[in-house]
Amino acid sequence: MIACGDPSQEKKENKLTQLKWLEGTWENRQDSLFTSESWNVLNDSTFSCHGFAIMGKDTMFSETIMLEEKNGEVFYTPAVSTEGGQEDPVAFKLVADSGGVFIFENKTHDFPQRIAYSNPAPDSLYAWIEGMTDQGIQKEAFPARRKK
Repeated sequence: MIACGDPSQEKKENKLTQLKWLEGTWENRQDSLFTSESWNVLNDSTFSCHGFAIMGKDTMFSETIMLEEKNGEVFYTPAVSTEGGQEDPVAFKLVADSGGVFIFENKTHDFPQRIAYSNPAPDSLYAWIEGMTDQGIQKEAFPARRKK
């Protein structure tokens, strides 16, 4: 139960609510690459997502994502499947949310170490992953539009 008049508790409670705009299906097509993420709000503390990328007729990857609020913290936890098999889920903690940009981080993960989402315009999603690799800092962007 949240104590009345405790603004720190209210702010924490609203973190996941601020991401409710994710609900729905987001798609992007660039040349022969098609990407999609479908977000569902399961309850006040959990969102789920199924995402995939297809190049031509081949599925490049598929993932399930859980976005959960636990003990006042928000975690983004993807589990990716590729031709090589299923990876174990990896949790990324929400470390920044400013100006409509939500940044999740796991400094111990190989790549990426950061995942970010923003809603720069109505029906527009801009996500990116970034982190250190053997080649230096890498960043991959994933723009998408809401499916109507």
